[in-house]
Amino acid sequence: MLRRLILHFVLFVLVSPILSQNVAPQTFWPAALPLAVRTPYLNAWQPTDNGTTPLDIWPYFWNYANGPLGWAGHIKVDNTTYRWLGGDPGDSTANLTSVQVTLTRTIYYVTAGTMDLRITFLSPIETSGQAEDGNVYYAMSLVSGTTFQTGRDQDIRGSFETNGSLLDTQDTDYRAINDDFPVFAIAVDLGLITTTANPVVWALGYVRNPVIQYTTPTGESQLRYPYWATQYSSISDVINEVLSDFNAALGRATDLDNQVMAATSNISTNYTDIVHLGARQTFAGIDITVSKGTDGAWNMSDVKIFMKNVGTDR
Repeated sequence: MLRRLILHFVLFVLVSPILSQNVAPQTFWPAALPLAVRTPYLNAWQPTDNGTTPLDIWPYFWNYANGPLGWAGHIKVDNTTYRWLGGDPGDSTANLTSVQVTLTRTIYYVTAGTMDLRITFLSPIETSGQAEDGNVYYAMSLVSGTTFQTGRDQDIRGSFETNGSLLDTQDTDYRAINDDFPVFAIAVDLGLITTTANPVVWALGYVRNPVIQYTTPTGESQLRYPYWATQYSSISDVINEVLSDFNAALGRATDLDNQVMAATSNISTNYTDIVHLGARQTFAGIDITVSKGTDGAWNMSDVKIFMKNVGTDR
């Protein structure tokens, strides 16, 4: 139950280098593709309606407020760097061959030079538990060949293009995003690939704690906390649980995708497409909360769901 609770608060990005792939052409193109659609404030989309490939466009918050999110993805193949996410100029854009939108995943099928990639944005929907959760947490399991760097975006991307790795250094000049565009980058060197490589997985989480200040029917002001916090003592425990449970979470998500696809396709393929696109939006509009008693302990009998006004609020 613990792992199922927390997975509602995390987005996974899975990049799998594969030697070949045969994918049916995409026939369903919504105006924006869901990437990180998990809570009212972790709600990122990839626009598709300007006539260019989504790989050339920055992801945005759902209502385009405050400009692009600045998320970028690059891969270096045979000494050539290709971009598979974001509108960063200068690199060759990988070729998007197909897109698949399921209940829990958005999958890009991409060719970068001689390498085929399957890029999966996973927001698990667990059928036996609910949780939602600010602070942003960006993490991955430590594997061989991992390097990181924080600093100015052009410097870091230039380092990756030149060396295929990062410098393991930190820029401690903390500043706003519009001041020399500071970024946190993680790179993994997969070495010489002769067979399908193990996937590279990143996790992105956004935590608001407390979630909301609520006025009770008696006029009392009450702080409400994310329900997942009742199950974990620290954010480190959360991150470790999420990353260690990834393979199982992906399996559960795939099973749910298949069940919903089988049920909805009996009606029509158009109905399947709408259900797949709408499911993550539903969960992204709500926060599941719990209160504390006068003794400071969790009041597990007082669980409330709050819905964001998705029409006007930012």
